[in-house]
Amino acid sequence: MSSFSSFFDRFPGLVESEFRNIFAIEGMYKNIPEGNYGFVEYFCNEPDCDCRNVMIHVMTVEPHVKLWAVLRYGWEPKEFYLDWMGDENEFTENMPGAFIDPAHSPNDLAAQEFLSVFTHMIENDKKYAKRIETHYQMYKYVIDAEDFEEEKSRPYRLPNKKIGRNDPCSCGSGKKYKKCCLH
Repeated sequence: MSSFSSFFDRFPGLVESEFRNIFAIEGMYKNIPEGNYGFVEYFCNEPDCDCRNVMIHVMTVEPHVKLWAVLRYGWEPKEFYLDWMGDENEFTENMPGAFIDPAHSPNDLAAQEFLSVFTHMIENDKKYAKRIETHYQMYKYVIDAEDFEEEKSRPYRLPNKKIGRNDPCSCGSGKKYKKCCLH
């Protein structure tokens, strides 16, 4: 199961310029109460995953933190998601496009209205839609670089090469083989 984390946890310097929110005033929406709602982007942490979608957490922080809806948005052609997932399922039938994430969100009237608001933003603000794709690429670059650094720090041995008694142990302990895994 893949895990997700906020784009702004990795890129806090972009919060001021690239954070998306709406201010709902009384009577503006039928099912969304008055307040300030953030649309926070979450991306997959798996280094080898190329899912090309975003999980949008619609939330308020005042008077207390509340998650109102979890939306998913994918921008690639449907064939991409069918190939990536392997077959038609609840996820691929909604791609490309935006939908309420059934695994993480209530499907109530407020969530449905937030989906409508988000869909309107994506369709009418192409720069915002493109920015989400760019954020995905930036996020995956950092995740892949971290994975590369982790792999690079592990000791590497050529396959089938005999380890000498005085060589560093292949388990990564830093000890000599004769003092570690030989016994």
